[in-house]
Parts: sequence; C-alpha cells; structure tokens
Amino acid sequence: MYKEGRKTKNKFNFVLSKIIPINMKFYFLKFICLFCVAVVLSACLNTNDTTVTSSTNPRMTSLTLAGNDSITKAVFSINADSVTIENVDSLPFGTPINKAIPTFSFVSSVGAVYYLNGSSTAKSVTGKDTIDFNSPVKIKNTAADNFTAKEYTIKVNVHKVEPKLYVWSMLPNSVGAANPTSQKAIYFNNKLLYYATEAGATALYTSINGVSWAQANLSGLPANASMINTVQFKGNLYYTQNGMTIYSSADGMSWSSADYSPADYTFQSLLFSLDGNLWAIVHHSTGDLKYRFASSVDGSTWLVKGDLDANFPVSDFAALSFTSRVGGKPRAIIIGGKDANGTILNTNWNTENGTYWVNFNESAGHSQSLDTLALGASLIAYDSKLFVFGTKKDNIKVAQYKVSLDEGLTWQAPDTLYNRMPKSFPLRNYSSVVVDNSNRIYIVGGKANAAILTDVWTGKLNRLSFIRQ
Repeated sequence: MYKEGRKTKNKFNFVLSKIIPINMKFYFLKFICLFCVAVVLSACLNTNDTTVTSSTNPRMTSLTLAGNDSITKAVFSINADSVTIENVDSLPFGTPINKAIPTFSFVSSVGAVYYLNGSSTAKSVTGKDTIDFNSPVKIKNTAADNFTAKEYTIKVNVHKVEPKLYVWSMLPNSVGAANPTSQKAIYFNNKLLYYATEAGATALYTSINGVSWAQANLSGLPANASMINTVQFKGNLYYTQNGMTIYSSADGMSWSSADYSPADYTFQSLLFSLDGNLWAIVHHSTGDLKYRFASSVDGSTWLVKGDLDANFPVSDFAALSFTSRVGGKPRAIIIGGKDANGTILNTNWNTENGTYWVNFNESAGHSQSLDTLALGASLIAYDSKLFVFGTKKDNIKVAQYKVSLDEGLTWQAPDTLYNRMPKSFPLRNYSSVVVDNSNRIYIVGGKANAAILTDVWTGKLNRLSFIRQ
C-alpha cells in the first residue's frame, strides 16, 4: 500500500508535472496581455490635462467708472486706432472726474500699470485705484504669457460748456438802409436775405454769417414793397401786397408776377406753407366782404375755403408752420395781430389742416400767457419748442421773448439761468427772427418804440453745437 500508495502518488505527481507547466504558460500569457491593457488604459486615463498654454492676448474688454452718479453713466468705446478708449457721449458739464474709480477687464493679464499726465512713472493697477482723468491716462496691460503687452490711452470727455445755455451776442455790423419803413429778413438757399424799403425803393442785402452784408441786384418787385408776409413754398419765395398779384422768386433777387387771385377776391396776406399747400387770407371784395382762407398746391390755382372767425387776425400777426412732435403731423400757429376792424388781438390760433382752427387763448388761463405780446411779433420753431419774439414794454419789466413747451398751448418766460438776452438788447417788435442750417438764431432789425433798428443779434443753444445729440 505504501508502495502502491507510493506508486499512486508518483503517478499523480507525474500528471501534475505534465499539466501545470502548460497551464502556467497559458496564464502567464494571459497575465501579460491583461497587464499591457491595464498599462495602456492607465496611460489613457492618467493623461496630464493640467498643462495650459498661457494666453498672449492682453486686450481690454471693458472699462467702467465709479465715484459719483454722473460718472457712472460714461460708456466707453475703442476708437478706430484700437489704442484710444473714450466716451463718445460726453459727461454732463461740471462732472468731477479727478477722483474716479476705474474697473478694468482684460482677456488675460498678469498685471497692468497706468501713467498719469504723460509721466514715465508707472503705478500698478490694484482694483482700488482713484485716478484723476482730467488729463488722458495711459494704461499698459501684460497678457498671461508675461510677455505680450498692449497700451491704451483713456480719455474721459466732459462737456466744456453748459449744454442748456443759450449764448447771445450782437454782431458788429448793422445792415441795410438807415431808416427803412419796412424790413424783412429770410433764411433762404443757405443765405440770409434782408429786404429794406426806404423812400419807396426796396433794396436787398445778403449774408452767409450775419456779419458781412453785400447789396444784391433786385428786380421785379413793386414800389414800396412790404415783404413782411413773404413765405417759402416748394423751393420758391412768394409775396403779395393787398391785391390780385402774386410775386414769386427762385433766388430772392429776380421776381416775376402774375394775377392768380380767385374770382372776386383779393389777397390780404400770405400765411405759410402747410402740408403741401400755400395758404393765404383773401377778401371777398365785390360780394359779402368777408375774409376767408384760400389754398394753392402750385401758387397759381387757388381754392377758397372757410370764413375767418371774427376774432382772427388779418394783419400784423406772427405765423409759423412746423412739424408736431406728436405723430409728426404738420401744424400751424398764428398769434396776435389785428382783426378786420383794426382791433388789437391777444389770440393764439392753431390748426392741423389750415381750415379748422382752435383759439388756445379762449380760456382765461391760457390768454394770460401772451399778455405782453406786441404787434408785429415773430415766431420760430427751435429745439422742439416754439419761441415768440416781440413784447410790449409799457413801462413794465417783461421778458424779451417767450417759450412754449407744448406747441403753442401755453407760453412762459425762458429760464433766465440758461436763456437770457444781454442787458443791452433793446426790447422790440417787427423784427425778423430766423434759424439757419446750423441751428443759429438771427434777430434782425425791428422797432423799439419809435426807433427803427437795423442791428443784428445771434444766439444758439450750446447743446445744438455738439456733434452728437
């Protein structure tokens, strides 16, 4: 049994010696394959993703300021040169910028420095800096690569003048005849035209700036022409003088005439151009003797419209057509003047179509707003407001003109903090007040009580001189 047993054991061992080496080779190969796969997977799973290439872009992406309520409104943009940053819309006049707190943002940065007033001494940007921007400030940022840098010049623009201030002055030269019985200035074809009638003869003077005037050749007008109610219409000037004849001119110098009056009517005065029509007051001279409105689309063919109200002026009034802020509708206004009986009026007539009129001064509250209006007043539309020039003196202190913020409904004296004529400006009526293409107001001539004026004054709202509004 021992031997057998021994033999049996030996036989088992033999079998193992034959089998085990074969299996170990198999498992060893399997182990090698698994190890290789594990190594590969390990290599893939443990790839070093923390390696970052440093940015080479130092560009500034935003700039804001703090320090006061006004300065926070500054909106900055980069100029075309890509190195100047400024606020295109200037901050309000008087905004302090000497203690501004800037916040910069960059695409990347390892640090930024700034230079004041052209100094070569750099100061580090800390995020808590208080900087004086009254002079341009240079800032230099270095990108994350610690090498690439970009420099900007920062300008903080503040209005140098008060935008709401009207600046008035007298121009050095008077214009035209010494003692005209009738005078009228018009801004037409980019020039100032001044018509002055003296001793029965009418002369024309022209200017591009209100300072230098030159007499021009004038033809085609009648003797004693009174140009007060001259109207611009479709690129021409039109004028009539109590009759059937209409005078027209394309340049203000050479005039032609024709009888265009409707049957049995004579022209009393021209009013304005409104919504593609030229409007006039006509008088039924052979019938009921009433005054009526008339309109023309071409200045030659006229249609008679409704009757004038008994309280409507026929002479010495101020008339203006303009575009309403509400819906862009055409509107017109006529104030003051004399009615058909010669009664001096304190009326304030408004219309949107030339036929239907409303007198804003019918209510007591509104009528008081034009209580100092004189005969021969002048109206202009300016800065989305209406201005009326021409006041009665009568030994009382009055404003040189009044302003309407609601398109003629009510009128008030201008804010004298921003809008005051010089003390040397004589109160007057029958002056010509016009506005040129650069938003400059001209006041030409007029009457100061019995004195005839031929002086020229000019004024402008500072804000309208700014490039951006």
